[in-house]
Amino acid sequence: MNADVCHRDHSVPTCWFSSFFGLMKIVEIFVEGIGADRIQWGTDWPYLGQQPYPNVIRAIQEAPFLSNEDSEKILSLNAVRFLQS
Repeated sequence: MNADVCHRDHSVPTCWFSSFFGLMKIVEIFVEGIGADRIQWGTDWPYLGQQPYPNVIRAIQEAPFLSNEDSEKILSLNAVRFLQS
């Protein structure tokens, strides 16, 4: 099972989807809840308006709640594993 953040429900405050802090908090909650092995970052989320995409990648790489291994899983290794299965 993989979580699709684009299909959000009412368990997450709507305002979290409009702020960078909120989006990172959602990632943190997912990592704590289902683990980094089940999260795959996509180019369609999060949509941060004028936020350059490289900044989003950097935020995942530098997130204090993620190890280097977990950020690599989220940004690429999980996708590779999925495509190879």
